[in-house]
Amino acid sequence: MRIWGGMADDFRVAGAELEGEGVRLALVSIEDPRFTGSAFVSTRYGIMTEYVTPARTFPSTTLEGFRTNAPVLPPRPCRRSAHR
Repeated sequence: MRIWGGMADDFRVAGAELEGEGVRLALVSIEDPRFTGSAFVSTRYGIMTEYVTPARTFPSTTLEGFRTNAPVLPPRPCRRSAHR
């Protein structure tokens, strides 16, 4: 997703909820809002571990045993973007 410097796609973040050790993002197609998806971001490791849309699926990946020196950051409140 573009928000992580990845490839641009046709989805935007429509919402977010805390879930376990991360945040579940609700995704909605920019072109056709009938198409939805989701992504899961691990706040412990700071990476996306799951991405599901009608066109692409990156399955959940276990991060057990993965070590990082990155600090664990608490989730921040989401701000609504002026761009839609």
